[in-house]
Amino acid sequence: MNGEGLSNCEAELKPSLSDYVKLQTKYIEEKEKSLNLEKKIFYLENGLKEKEKQTFQQIIDEKMKEVENKSLKEKEKNEKEMNEKFQKIKSDNEQKDEKINLLEKTNDLSNKKIAELTNELEKLKNIKSLVSLIRVRTMRQWTIGQY
Repeated sequence: MNGEGLSNCEAELKPSLSDYVKLQTKYIEEKEKSLNLEKKIFYLENGLKEKEKQTFQQIIDEKMKEVENKSLKEKEKNEKEMNEKFQKIKSDNEQKDEKINLLEKTNDLSNKKIAELTNELEKLKNIKSLVSLIRVRTMRQWTIGQY
């Protein structure tokens, strides 16, 4: 019975051992699959993180371009406004220069006219003096002629 009991035990153990080996093999295969899945997850997560980085970088780049474009437009707008103001000031200054020139010409003409009138006045004073002198002489002669 001992021999037979052992072989019975062995016969019972063989399928269990075979099942154990199969289970162990299946466990190792599942463990490998699990590791492979973890690797895939790791690579996918890294890929996703990289894509997120690229997406964020792209968004940042787009926003930077927007800000630069907006800044450039503002700069151009300000330059245009400054040029317009400068042109207006320049035009105003030219008009003022024209007015100043006109006033200077008018002033020169007035001074010239005043000088002419002053000369005329001097001439008239001289004529008046001559007339007075002639009148005095005439009166003397008339008074002398009467006596």
